[in-house]
Order: sequence, then structure tokens, then C-alpha cells
Amino acid sequence: MEITAEDNWKTPILKYLKDGVLPSDPLKARKIRYKESRYTILHNVLYKVSSTGLLQRCLVGDERWEMLQEHHDGECGSHAGARGLATKLLRIGYFWPT
Repeated sequence: MEITAEDNWKTPILKYLKDGVLPSDPLKARKIRYKESRYTILHNVLYKVSSTGLLQRCLVGDERWEMLQEHHDGECGSHAGARGLATKLLRIGYFWPT
């Protein structure tokens, strides 16, 4: 699950962290500069640093759904509800903005 070139919510953050490139819109550029201190790249994978210092792997699209599916009804799944499942995944080290 390495960083890919497709456009998603991670793209502007990655462009800024890797190349120092900001969006042309001043408001979007300001938001990226504000957010960038909470993100880091390790082994070509984007992580968000939580308020407790835990590195949370940033997921998009299919990665997110695969992780939710596995933790809901996979081998060790608990069939938890939506809110409990999302909270569990955030606690064990995954992140997505919605």
C-alpha cells in the first residue's frame, strides 16, 4: 500500500511534504501549511501523528473499506457497529478524514 499518483485527500499533503509544492489557491495553501505539521512520511507511506503521538497510517478508498471489512467480519472480527468499529481502527493506528 505505497503512495500512488491518484488524486485523493492525501495528494496535496504529499506534494507539499515531498516537493514543497502548494496549491495555487491561497486558502487551500494556508490549510495545507497548517496541517502539514501533523503528517509525516515513513518508507513512502503517509502517517498522521495523533494527539497522543501515535502514528496513524492514512488510508484512502479501497484500503479503508478493506480494513473496515477485515475488522468487522474477518478472522478476528467482532461485528461491531459503525461508530465502535471506526473508533477501534483509529485507536489501533489507522486514519482517514471522514
